[in-house]
Amino acid sequence: MDTPVDRDEHTPGLPGDLPSPRALDRREALTLLRQEGYGRVIHTRHALPAVTLSPYLVDDDDAVVLPVASESPLWPLDGVVVAFEADQLDDHHPSPTGWAVVVLGHAFLVTERAEVGRLSAATPLEQRSADDPTAYLRIEAEVIKGSRLGG
Repeated sequence: MDTPVDRDEHTPGLPGDLPSPRALDRREALTLLRQEGYGRVIHTRHALPAVTLSPYLVDDDDAVVLPVASESPLWPLDGVVVAFEADQLDDHHPSPTGWAVVVLGHAFLVTERAEVGRLSAATPLEQRSADDPTAYLRIEAEVIKGSRLGG
């Protein structure tokens, strides 16, 4: 039989005083979200939770996942509520620092040629694919939440 863990005792090897995250307002969260180039689309696939790592950019207040091919697991998400998360964490120090931002909203495929061209032009060179994109996935930011550790 397993012995229950006494939660009041300090467990060797685990930090005792971890910093508490501080909530970010919408403006701070969007500013941080604009700094990263890769995030995670959280969705369901075949009724199971799924996470897809994807390059992205921020357009207005929406997260836009970069080129979505028709065989992508993101293609069926058109019109579906999803979450998108990006972060920058450094937990290799006694006092971890960093941030995380989550965008919740409906995802819509962007396939209109002029809009695809505009988004393609806004995509940083290091995130562009060799092929011309035919679609992007826009996650309309209905809710934006974020938190920061340290700093």
